[in-house]
This record gives sequence, C-alpha cells and structure tokens, in this order.
Amino acid sequence: SPFVLQYPELASGTCIFPLPPYAPISTATMKKAWRITSHTVQALPVPDDASLDDLSHAWPQGFYTTFRTVDGARKVVGLSLHLARLYEPARASGVPVARAEGELRRVLDALLAAWRPGEARVRLHLATDGTFYLAIESFRPPPERLYEQGVSAVTVPFRRESPRLKRSDYVEARRSALERVRQAGAYEGLITHNGRIWEGLSSNFFYVRDGVLGTAKHNVLPGVTRAVLLRLARRLGIPRRYRALPVADLPFIAEAFLCSSSRGPVPIVRVDDVPVGEGVPGPLTRRLLTAYRQEIRRIGESILGG
Repeated sequence: SPFVLQYPELASGTCIFPLPPYAPISTATMKKAWRITSHTVQALPVPDDASLDDLSHAWPQGFYTTFRTVDGARKVVGLSLHLARLYEPARASGVPVARAEGELRRVLDALLAAWRPGEARVRLHLATDGTFYLAIESFRPPPERLYEQGVSAVTVPFRRESPRLKRSDYVEARRSALERVRQAGAYEGLITHNGRIWEGLSSNFFYVRDGVLGTAKHNVLPGVTRAVLLRLARRLGIPRRYRALPVADLPFIAEAFLCSSSRGPVPIVRVDDVPVGEGVPGPLTRRLLTAYRQEIRRIGESILGG
C-alpha cells in the first residue's frame, strides 16, 4: 500500500507516494509521475521504457508543456510562460484547475528535491477536468557531438491544428510523422504545408540567409527557447526576418537550426537530401549557442517564484 504523508510545505494536504520521500533512490535513471488533485499528490506507475510522450498518451486529453531545470533543479527558464500554456486555456474555457499557480509551484519544487543537485526534464499536463499530471525524469543533455557536427532533418507534410496551443492530442497526432523521421534516420521532422517549412515536430525552426536570421512568425508554437534566442539575436545585432522558409529555397540558405527547452539550439546540416550551407554548423548558429548557454544561467526563474 502507498505511504501517506502529511507534507505541510506543499500547502495542499495529503500527498501519496509509493515510498517514503527519504528512501534512497538513484537519480541516474529515475523517472516518476503523479496525479495532482486539489487535495492529493498521488504517485502513478511508470513503465521502465515509457517516454514522456507515452505517459501523456495514457493521460486524459488536455494541455501540456515540457521543460528542463537549471541551477540544480531549482530554476526553469521561462517557467511563467510554460505555466501560462496550461492556465490561460483553462481560464478561457472555464476549467476549474485543481491548484492555483503558487500551489503548483510548491508541489513541483518539493517533488524535484529528489533530483537535486542534478537536473530534471519535466512534462506538466492539465486535463480538461482541471486535474494536473506530472512526469519528471533525469535530464540528460544531447551528446555534444550533435552541437559540434550538426544533425539531419526531413520535411514532413503535416498540418498542426491550433499550433499556438500545446494540446495533448498533438502528441498522438504526430506519432506517425515521428515514425517517418525514425525510418529516415533523421534527428527531427520539419513540418511543411503550403510549400513552406514552419517548425519542427518537437521544436522551433530557424534559418540564416544573406546574414539574416529567419523564422516563421505565425502558425507556429511561440516557444520559450525561441523567444530567448530572438532576444539574444537582437542584443547581438543580428538582423531578423519573420517569414516561413519556402522549401524550394533550402539550397540557398547558409545555416539552419532547431531549438527547444530541453536542447537549446541544435545545428541542422542537412534537410532531406539537401546540405545546409557548407554542411557544417555555421558561425551565427555557434554564436547563438554560446550566448544561449551563458544566458540560461542568468535568466532561470525560481520554481517557487518571487
């Protein structure tokens, strides 16, 4: 039977864990999940081989966000924006959420204690009945060789409904597209429709042409990392263009990269059978990567707020 603990610092009443929170756990491969109601935090079973997407698929439909921690699992870049992805749609549709934002932050901070001083990757999900679901896994950054050598991508004809909202049904809708990416041996799929590249299946997309940094402005997810990189580009004096890249223009771009909260900017050196620029990560991409790694140490937002 689960261990039941009154956990005052959560300000939420009874919490249910499969083990006492002080039980020794190896964080090397740790992955855990919980269902969060207005009164309980209940541990959920997690198969050893389950991905965050697999867990999301098992949860009721709703909205989700994914992010990594920084500063020993005490901060998150753009946490307020990540939480807004859940709370704003709930307010718009009149969903009574199980926890106010301050309470949810305290729950998240308490549960992340088991991962400290390491870092974690978090999937936070709000079901349409107002219940929260949370999964946390040990964060492993992508291998450094991906940043040094770049990755390949393939274009995937796909139309994302309500791209500015992270709806959980998108996790299921993209499964077949991700399988096509896997079969092609590529790192990411780039969503195309109307002859243009909009974003990645799990990332935002940037390109460089004639020294100008380009990215789509509309019909894409307003990613947190995307916003950080655009601010950095402005600070570094890099000109910007808000325009989705025509697929036909792929041979004429000098650089490309994808970005997400868990990966930061990752250089793309080939799309389909077309090399990007010289086929190696370009100078502007490397410049932004260096600046981003320095920036996230400075701008991480305390999980507890304030």
